[in-house]
Amino acid sequence: MKINSRVLDGYLEDGHIGEAQKDSMVAHVINNVIGAYQDDVLTYSSEEQKIMRRMADDVKAEIKDFTPNNEKLWNLLYPNWREIISEVTVHLLVGLPKNYDALAIDDEKGNPTIVYDMGNWIIYQNLNVGDVVQNLLTHELAHVCNYDTYPKLKEISLMGYLEKLNAISFDEGFAHLLSFENKEISSIDWQEDRFEKIFRESLDVMKEALLENDSSKHDQFIEKSMIGSFHEKFGAMVGMMYLAKQWIKHGDRSVKNLFDEGHQKFLDSILESTTNNS
Repeated sequence: MKINSRVLDGYLEDGHIGEAQKDSMVAHVINNVIGAYQDDVLTYSSEEQKIMRRMADDVKAEIKDFTPNNEKLWNLLYPNWREIISEVTVHLLVGLPKNYDALAIDDEKGNPTIVYDMGNWIIYQNLNVGDVVQNLLTHELAHVCNYDTYPKLKEISLMGYLEKLNAISFDEGFAHLLSFENKEISSIDWQEDRFEKIFRESLDVMKEALLENDSSKHDQFIEKSMIGSFHEKFGAMVGMMYLAKQWIKHGDRSVKNLFDEGHQKFLDSILESTTNNS
């Protein structure tokens, strides 16, 4: 992986995100991914800027020695992952909306890119930065590897409503499963009440979304399926919990089989499994 911290370095030097620092990669983020960028003077205190600088140094060190979480399953899903991530550039910057601490995108040339907003990382200052980096890198690089296997996942804006829900649940489901709490899947009690509650509530919202015929409400459902507080991202949670349930029953190979089937009928598999278990 390569690291580009030009935007962050420029901001920490003079407190501005200059036009020269908004390279084509950042413009791509603005125009095609989130449509928002705080391009005027940001109001981070000198102490916050010191925290950002320290955390950025830690991030750079961790990136160079990256090992994915759940490495055994990761290797099964993405056997050529080292080759894939060798082409990834990690951009450290500031100015994205508060919900965005990390993004996985393609730049304007189609190269896989990860964006970390170090201002939005300040909330992690009291955590082990190595754990945070491994967690977020595992998550974002899972997206990169998913896109390498299934390039259509990168073109979600071109999909119809129902396919978008399938794609989000599939893509986010795998990324969240692999990175969840920076723990090995086998160390988590997926049958705890809290997980059953998450799955049940997320599935209820998903069923509502799938039955929604009012197209004016579709964008709202799509956004809620993948953006917001962790447990409210119903698409991501449905996907993650379904994969976890399949892993409990049948192990790594069942998760690999679901990955090989792709996203097109992912929600059909989820709904069928819940019907059979009811």
